[in-house]
Amino acid sequence: MKSELRNKVTDIIVKSIRQLLKRSNPDVTAFDIWHGTLCQKIISIYKDKDIPFYYGQAQKWINMTMKYFCVLYLSEANRIIHLMHPPVDSIFFERAEDLLSIDYPVFRWSRMDSQQYKKYLKSIRGALSTTKGAIPPMIWEYRNWER
Repeated sequence: MKSELRNKVTDIIVKSIRQLLKRSNPDVTAFDIWHGTLCQKIISIYKDKDIPFYYGQAQKWINMTMKYFCVLYLSEANRIIHLMHPPVDSIFFERAEDLLSIDYPVFRWSRMDSQQYKKYLKSIRGALSTTKGAIPPMIWEYRNWER
């Protein structure tokens, strides 16, 4: 059943990303709403099968998929890279603490709820808006991925 759910959710994520990429000019607000809605949809799919699934897990799945779209040089995805969220996990927490002076959270990335995620993302955006040229979070993540 878990494999079936994983395939179902993967299809939903890819279709949702493709629909997003068809929009002419999404902005940060529209992207954040799209992202939050998709995270909640993924959580609901698992919840309907009585399988615990958390916002932290959903964001990582979506954000990694978006990253792969960019890494594969899909021009449609790279067009909105400035809107994308970085895949947040413990390594990201460490780099943000070391390089941006953002405190390492007290919660585990995989168990984040939506409010914790949004607050953390806001702190990342805030720190990056005051650094060299207001770097978007996903661009910053690319630049610091292999450090």
